[in-house]
Amino acid sequence: ELRCRVSFFPGTTVAEMRALIEEAVMGAAAEEPWFREHPPVVSYEGFQSAGTVIPADAPLIETIGRWHRRVHGAEMPIRVATSITDDRYYTFTGTPAGCYGASGGNPHGADEWLDLTSVAPTAKVIGAFVLDWCGVAG
Repeated sequence: ELRCRVSFFPGTTVAEMRALIEEAVMGAAAEEPWFREHPPVVSYEGFQSAGTVIPADAPLIETIGRWHRRVHGAEMPIRVATSITDDRYYTFTGTPAGCYGASGGNPHGADEWLDLTSVAPTAKVIGAFVLDWCGVAG
């Protein structure tokens, strides 16, 4: 039995990823006589979703990056993550979305933490971004 929790990059669907995994497992098992009589079982655990990507030069990223620079005096780090966030729902429907927030660590862990000194600057960036994005301030 093989239990899978998989993540994958944009451009590959859940069905395509499962097919690739199962093809590899069944192909390897076909070479062993015992497995021909006792075929492996592949199962999947955890949430699975197609990946999304927003180009670093997208207007959304450039605008929040500009406000990040103004507040922090440094470039906004661009990150790639294999985690699942709700921003994918917007991106799937054609509205680019991403994650920007306060600093911390061990997300969803028993010892998850937030750097309280990062909250106020993060709120300034987000507030300025919203006003700018909506055409209220620039």
